Amino acid sequence: MGRRDAPAFAATIDADVVAENRWAPNVRGDFIRAVESGALATTYAICERRTGAIVGAISLTSADKGEADLGLWIGVDNRGRGYASDALTALVRLMRNAEYTSVTASTAETNSVMQSVLRHAGFVEKVRYEHQFPNGEVVPAIKFDHQLDVAERL
Repeated sequence: MGRRDAPAFAATIDADVVAENRWAPNVRGDFIRAVESGALATTYAICERRTGAIVGAISLTSADKGEADLGLWIGVDNRGRGYASDALTALVRLMRNAEYTSVTASTAETNSVMQSVLRHAGFVEKVRYEHQFPNGEVVPAIKFDHQLDVAERL
């Protein structure tokens, strides 16, 4: 994403997305400024199929050696249309050509939709844990893992 994408990207980070992630109010602005400056090199726009309008974002962050951590959100108005599944499937396919051996993703135990999306894309439950949000709130969460074996990466 680049500078011209910032307004559309900003629209996907509405009050519901901020609340779901327990972000401080300034985080939305930080994300927008990062898109404008090109600082989010591993964050990709998820676009509407016909128009190309940005409906969400998917990101990767290097974690442990050989492991990438996945972030994903879809703007509230575009949920339930298959965008998360399509984006996750495409990203895992792209990662087969990368240096990573696995991709992890976490979601709240109450987020059955995201759990289903992750399982459909080949992720398996790794561990249940207590996730602490930046605001200090703690919720039960599940960490999922998708192994990218050597055969997949060739």
